[in-house]
Amino acid sequence: MIDGTTLQQDLRQRWNWLTDAIGVSHALSEPVWELLLAAYSEPWRHYHTLQHIQETLSLLDQFTRPRGDLIHLSLALWFHDVVYKPEARDNEEASIILTTTSLQRWPLLPVTFREIERLIFITKSHQTSRDDILGHIILDADLAILGKERTHYQRYSEQIRAEYAWVDEAAYRSGRTHILRRFLERPQIYHTSQMASLEGAARDNLQWEIGQLQEN
Repeated sequence: MIDGTTLQQDLRQRWNWLTDAIGVSHALSEPVWELLLAAYSEPWRHYHTLQHIQETLSLLDQFTRPRGDLIHLSLALWFHDVVYKPEARDNEEASIILTTTSLQRWPLLPVTFREIERLIFITKSHQTSRDDILGHIILDADLAILGKERTHYQRYSEQIRAEYAWVDEAAYRSGRTHILRRFLERPQIYHTSQMASLEGAARDNLQWEIGQLQEN
């Protein structure tokens, strides 16, 4: 985990690259930057924060893709959790709406909006078709936390619990266990060669957390 100043500097550099690549003016991009900073700093967020966005965006550095693909992926990652209320079931849909309204004056083609919306939406189920290259990249980036070292993963699990502090313990343990088991049931969690090495650690972490949830 990097400190707050370095985090924001890195995000700013990535944002500047993105807006330069798109060719959007500072007057149009700066309000969106401020919106994103405010959204990912909401007090009920513990994991779905600027740290998560920085970590997912940094993983794009491992992929060699055409500039257009990187623009689509970057915008989708910036906005995929822009609306996040743990008690809601339509966060991805709400994020798509906010994305469209926030970027409506940017010089983006309709096909770009459709692709960004599609990439955000598949983060709801974390599933896509076998030949969806960009979909696999964004999902692998979003799920990379599952394959981190145990101390990092444990902090993540605690942050998720904090976001669901309003859920009673028994219900949380049951619901969270169900979600984790569904990931374990998948033939593979990661679909890109860049993230394939995380598979074993991810499965170990998921099993570990299930064990923690079943204690007592």
